[in-house]
Amino acid sequence: MARPTGQRNRDIGGASFLPSHRHRRSRVDRRLLRRCARARRTIHPAASYRTGAFRDGDVDTSEALFDAKFWGQYWTVHAALPVLKQSASIVLMSGAASVRPIGAPAYAACNAALEGLARGLAFELSPIRVNCLSPGTTDSDLWRGRPAPQREAAYAHWNGLCLTGRPAHVEEQAQAALLLLDNGNMTGATLFCDGGYSFR
Repeated sequence: MARPTGQRNRDIGGASFLPSHRHRRSRVDRRLLRRCARARRTIHPAASYRTGAFRDGDVDTSEALFDAKFWGQYWTVHAALPVLKQSASIVLMSGAASVRPIGAPAYAACNAALEGLARGLAFELSPIRVNCLSPGTTDSDLWRGRPAPQREAAYAHWNGLCLTGRPAHVEEQAQAALLLLDNGNMTGATLFCDGGYSFR
């Protein structure tokens, strides 16, 4: 099993978690991929990045965002091709801002691009299946590591935007990813695990 950058291996349904590297093709860790020989299922966790307003014209919240989240997943899938079986299943990760942005247009565009990438790869790589998971705000280590006032304010805001009135649990996102990995009739699809945020 591959490991996400800076994390220990986690076995969720036998899926391989491959890291999404920030610096495109040249930085993909091929040694890691070789340890995943004959991989059948891969999930690409989200990368680290910052978001910002379009008017700010900040490279770190526009181009660097794509480097981290879009190109990281793009080149990781490309590097994994030699070890993927024809029956393999790939899950990319976008975000619900793709269809309901509330600012940070580069972030919305990046997520939408990943969903388009999943559809394009599903067509080109068939019979390998490729889908995309689009999560909303999730009560994860990412948020728990932030100051409590910031986290609580973000959760309260989210609770008013979604239908379920709460952030998702990590286990719920994992279940959604496993559905995409295991359902042999799903490919080119985007699954929104966002508590109904995307269609309000």
